[in-house]
Amino acid sequence: MRFCFNTNYECPNSFIKLISMHTHLRKIVKLVQFGWLKIFSITAFMLIVSSEAQARIYNQTISLKLKGATIEEVFMEIRKQTGYDFLYRDDMIKDLPRITIDVRNATLNEVLDICFKQLPITYSIEGNNIIIKEKQTPQSNQESEQRKVIDVKGRVVNERGQPIANVTISVKGTSISTTSNSDGEFWLATLDSDAVLVFTHVGMETFELKVSGQTELLITLKTKIISLDGVEIVANTGYQLVKPNEINGSVAVVGEKVINQQTSPNILDRLKNVTTGVFFKTNKIDPKSSTNITVRGESSINGPLDPLIVLDNFIYEGDINNINPNDIESITILRDASAASIWGARAGNGVIVITTKKAALNKALKIELNANVTIEQEPDLFSMSPISTSDFIDVEEFLFNKGFKLTDTASNAKVPLTPVYEILLKRKYGLISAEDSAREINALKSIDSRHEYEKHFYQSAITQQYSLNISGGGGNYGWVIAGGFNKSVSNLKAQYDKINLRIENIFQPVKNFQIKLSAYYTSSKSFSNPVPSYNTILDGNKPVPYLRLTDENGNPLSVNTKYRGSYTDTAGGGRLMDWKYYPLEDYKHRWDKSMQQAMIGNIGIQYDLLKKVKLSLNYQYQKQSINKESHSGIQSFYTRDLINRFTKLGSTPGTDTFRIPKGDIKEFGNSNINSQNLRAQVNFSNTWNGKHAFSIISGFELREVVSEGGNVSTLYGYIEEPLSYGVVDFLNSYRTFVTGAFERIPGAPVAKATTISRFVSLYANASYVYDSRYSISISARRDASNSFGVSTNDKWNPLWSMGIGWELSKEQFYNFDWLPMLRLRSSIGLSGNVDLSRTPLPISNSFKNITTNYPGRRINTLNNPSLRWEKSRQLNVGIDFALKNHVIAGSIEYYEKKGSDLYGESPLDYTAWGRQNSLTKNVAEMEGRGIDIMVNTKNIQGLVKWNTRFLYSYNSNKTTKYYTPSAESIFPFVSSSGGMITPVIGKPLYSLAGFKWGGLNASGDPQGYVDGQLSTDYQAIINEATNNKDNVSNIVFIGPANPTHFGAVINEIAFKNFSLSVNVSYKLGHYFRRPTLSYVTLFNSGIGTADFANRWKNPGDELITNVPAMVYTNYPQFNNRDAFYKFSEINVLSADHIRLEYINLSYTLSRTKLYKYVEFYGNVANLGILWRSNNEGLDPDYPSTVKPSKQFTIGLRMGF
Repeated sequence: MRFCFNTNYECPNSFIKLISMHTHLRKIVKLVQFGWLKIFSITAFMLIVSSEAQARIYNQTISLKLKGATIEEVFMEIRKQTGYDFLYRDDMIKDLPRITIDVRNATLNEVLDICFKQLPITYSIEGNNIIIKEKQTPQSNQESEQRKVIDVKGRVVNERGQPIANVTISVKGTSISTTSNSDGEFWLATLDSDAVLVFTHVGMETFELKVSGQTELLITLKTKIISLDGVEIVANTGYQLVKPNEINGSVAVVGEKVINQQTSPNILDRLKNVTTGVFFKTNKIDPKSSTNITVRGESSINGPLDPLIVLDNFIYEGDINNINPNDIESITILRDASAASIWGARAGNGVIVITTKKAALNKALKIELNANVTIEQEPDLFSMSPISTSDFIDVEEFLFNKGFKLTDTASNAKVPLTPVYEILLKRKYGLISAEDSAREINALKSIDSRHEYEKHFYQSAITQQYSLNISGGGGNYGWVIAGGFNKSVSNLKAQYDKINLRIENIFQPVKNFQIKLSAYYTSSKSFSNPVPSYNTILDGNKPVPYLRLTDENGNPLSVNTKYRGSYTDTAGGGRLMDWKYYPLEDYKHRWDKSMQQAMIGNIGIQYDLLKKVKLSLNYQYQKQSINKESHSGIQSFYTRDLINRFTKLGSTPGTDTFRIPKGDIKEFGNSNINSQNLRAQVNFSNTWNGKHAFSIISGFELREVVSEGGNVSTLYGYIEEPLSYGVVDFLNSYRTFVTGAFERIPGAPVAKATTISRFVSLYANASYVYDSRYSISISARRDASNSFGVSTNDKWNPLWSMGIGWELSKEQFYNFDWLPMLRLRSSIGLSGNVDLSRTPLPISNSFKNITTNYPGRRINTLNNPSLRWEKSRQLNVGIDFALKNHVIAGSIEYYEKKGSDLYGESPLDYTAWGRQNSLTKNVAEMEGRGIDIMVNTKNIQGLVKWNTRFLYSYNSNKTTKYYTPSAESIFPFVSSSGGMITPVIGKPLYSLAGFKWGGLNASGDPQGYVDGQLSTDYQAIINEATNNKDNVSNIVFIGPANPTHFGAVINEIAFKNFSLSVNVSYKLGHYFRRPTLSYVTLFNSGIGTADFANRWKNPGDELITNVPAMVYTNYPQFNNRDAFYKFSEINVLSADHIRLEYINLSYTLSRTKLYKYVEFYGNVANLGILWRSNNEGLDPDYPSTVKPSKQFTIGLRMGF
């Protein structure tokens, strides 16, 4: 089809109606009192009027003088004079005779009648379109009736509802075809009623539709997601769908293909190492982070650190595990302020927009099935390096001979002793011979408790995932029904079941009006016994490495976990419950159960007011409820111990008082989250003269989140059948049996607080593109919340962004054929961050006076009326490029982030309020900068296809303003593990430092520096380190604890029906603190490392080892000596490493009539480190914990 644009303008008759409508809109704008929104509204209105004027032409006459012209030349001339478009099939006008015409000031109908008088075609005028048809004869009419022939007209739009020009619409199995005009409209005449239409367009997914007698069609084509061949992407910002040339910010889109390369049931886990700028932190303890994900580094010091999670265009408040990964179509990461600022005060940490598979009109029936099973190996406990059993026992004998804690044997707390200590005590008191004690101790030396844990507690984990997605639709409706079921059993036998059900419907009851309804329901249940994990069973208050759980005959053994066995064997004279702890049996009598239900309901309406204008109103309701139960049977040690401790023995068994009744103990708890969202939005988009494209969205949002802490209660003496329980006194304190100290019975009912957060938001976003070369985008938003500010000015927070883009490769002077695509873009903006746990009002809690039993309230947090939002200003500069045929394509981006008004401690006159000497205010600042590079290459394109994706990110940050004294010295990094943010001015948020190391002296003592000289005066070393601030010479700043360089290399190889993906990640430019031997910890807690074997033993060993000699607690400065060594620079190592993340292999059967595809796939994950910079064999991500086990997945995907 050929078409042209009208260049004449005339005001339409509907002008007055539009003025009236705009008057109402202005009233709404005035109500929200938002000045710049008025400007956007007026601008949009004027463009609407001009667009309408352009589209409608009335009372025109035509003058034509043509000789021997083709019918297409006639159409073109009429277009020039009237602006009407012609819709026709190409085959209708083929080989028509030429036309000679000479008319002046004739009407359109008169001209068309003259032209078509001798031709086998006729016409009809509909709106601004002239539809060309074949002339019907009685014979053709009869044939049409017999063949059930129909005329079909329609409109093709993208996911945003914008018309798509130049879409080829062909009739499958024939040569009949046409193309859509600038408004996306098309027309096909005399089609069989069951014809199949095929819609194709560059950059859009091919779509087939069986007409099934429909005469009017609205076709929505989906934009192709980016792939390694550089296909154009579409990004969902949560407010609109955008193409790359319409947004100048930084956006990454992860499509379904990449999502499916990993098999984790957690959808966020599937983002790991597949795109730039997204980093998954390990070994971090951030109370303000639940995902441990950062987008381009941190934007806050004491505020929330997680990116904002959005599900289907609304903020998601629920458990991320509720989302079914197999139900996800794409994930968009908004990385800079230009892309994310539309989300306002919660977008400072970036935004992750998750989009589920959608219902659409005119969609053929589609069935997708996925099933897989994942087996995770048992944890490798031997990958850790604890102190050996033999060395541990040697230490115990050393301590026993020194009299370490032997006084505890007389304690009224009846503190337990380790088995070795008990043997040595028996020998000391002559209860056992030296030979027998040596034999028993040697027998213990042959035991490694890791074998016991692996044998009795750990197992391979298994996870099963099943999903089914069915979708379809007709001319005025579309639907999706999706379901999922997950079942898993963990390494420690915990069970988890989850059911997902999602229903989505779209209706178009009348033209230009759509109703969307959807519901997402999740029900999950977890059940677990508290199976002991490695080193959690304490024998004599220590995790002894010679732990035994069974005797020679396999019978469970008891462990003195809380009291000495000699005490519990005789306590109460048989009138108390058995007081022994049997680890192998105890967990079977306790269980925890959690039931979670979550529901998301959406209703939305959209009305196409004009071709260029769309009005939408959307409402969402989210609810998540969690009910938890903990059950401790009467045979569990927890229950027996509690009953015994609060028992008062009388003079006779009949007079004994059991303050806790005999029976089970059951604890209940619940919590709820409810949220409501209302969004009203106006979308306007227009293109004209083939060069200008303008779009604007504007709207407002109302949001409320109610978090109910719920109630917690405990029932004692609980009996399941018949149901009964006892009554206990939670108010008064009682003397306990073991120590005689007064305690209250635990488990008093608690009603937790309910928090209500409300938000009001106004927003607008506009973009303009000229000639597909130059683009500009502007975004503005204003948020208000009840969480901040006593005054109105503090409650509202204005945020904004703007960006520009230039597609250099489309300039006439550009002549680099080898680089056909080169685009420059830049953006700057201000986004926000809000901590909903903070308030400008004082916070108090209730308490009860122990002496008087009177209730009272205590202020824990002072009021701060000036508390407000955190701010993050971000700058981004990017280059997008592609070589010919996208052999190499990618992007390079540089960004800067500056955080201001961040939460930080500010000095407070403690004489005015004595609980603390600081108050959290908006006084801190930080900055960060980085680079993101993504390069896709087509290495081989033939029978074998080999593509590679290179991902590289650089990120660094530092604190620039903080008002605590510790922020002026690097000393806080000395005792840091690098796992928490430690604000020090001028240094990265996560950093490590250490005492300057001077080696061991001839006595095996570690040496530091005082006044530049070697010293073993550890107190003096610490004093110099803490007092001299920046001029400290005995501390070494080592570097960041987060990688400054990270990324991945993903290779994809395809051969015939096989496909292989391999992901190798890397982390560089950071450090970690290795697990070190601490004699304080070893003596008191029984935890040591294999370094003990390498300790200094004899003079001269200082030349071959850095591990200090073992000394007793009476050694000068014992604790400081230990701390100095632990936090010295010698124990901080480079964390650089390369890791094999996963290998994914699939085989796809060729398409048949029975199915569209059948794919068998296998995945292996957590394959371990390929290279590390440290020479000690340590995994920098898991230096002191058990590293993740290998996972093996097999699965099947089918489509019909």
